[in-house]
Amino acid sequence: VPATAKTARSQRTRGARVAAVHDRLAADGTFTAGDIAADVGCTAATFWAHFGTKDDAITAAFVTALDDLVVLAEHLFDRRSVTAEHVIDELITYFDRRALLYRSAIARFPEHRPLRVAYRGAEARTVDAVARSLGPDRTRDDAGAVVVFCQGINNPTLLRSAPGGRTRRRLADALATLLGDG
Repeated sequence: VPATAKTARSQRTRGARVAAVHDRLAADGTFTAGDIAADVGCTAATFWAHFGTKDDAITAAFVTALDDLVVLAEHLFDRRSVTAEHVIDELITYFDRRALLYRSAIARFPEHRPLRVAYRGAEARTVDAVARSLGPDRTRDDAGAVVVFCQGINNPTLLRSAPGGRTRRRLADALATLLGDG
């Protein structure tokens, strides 16, 4: 097998394991090596050979989720025709599907530096994306305020709120103000 084919296959199999960890964390907030092995058709030993530690597996899944969030932010904030209500609803949908994954990863921050590094990197990329959408007359601090505001959307009370309800409307009004639309 050519080296590039082996590398591509290795990347696909690692990707399948990362996706399985991501899905288990998103659904249950936890996983075992045996769970992932059963999900992807390998052994627990193979899982450990790819990740080394459970924190490494959580980090890989968290990076995938963070990359998805950066792409979502670029999409939402680059389209100025999108309403603040739509942004709030899309972020609620995103975080609702991954709330347990985020809580699992964030709980490990004190012990696992790579998780903190991944989070801060994604946060910086998101601030950059929002800053580009706000335009040259706005500061990076303005973009940072928007990102901090949006991070708060990953809140259990908000995730349980009713679509179109008062809480979501008030948050959309606040976001519109931050964006300079309100």
